[in-house]
Amino acid sequence: MTSTSHGGSLYFNSVSASVSISECSFVDCQADVFLSDGGAIFCSTSADSASISLMSSFFSDCSAHRNGGTVQIDP
Repeated sequence: MTSTSHGGSLYFNSVSASVSISECSFVDCQADVFLSDGGAIFCSTSADSASISLMSSFFSDCSAHRNGGTVQIDP
């Protein structure tokens, strides 16, 4: 899966929400556009109360053009 922006598979942008990811596979995820981040997952939040939880998940061959080959979290 290839993104034309951040987060090759999942883009999460919230002020104060939480997300849980459990027992998922992320394979061949790419955020390869110029200056893109988060090969599989990109999470952007503007509050300390937002959270992301990853449990029992598998990542393989994920890449990003800039930061976070697998996961990028921007506060």
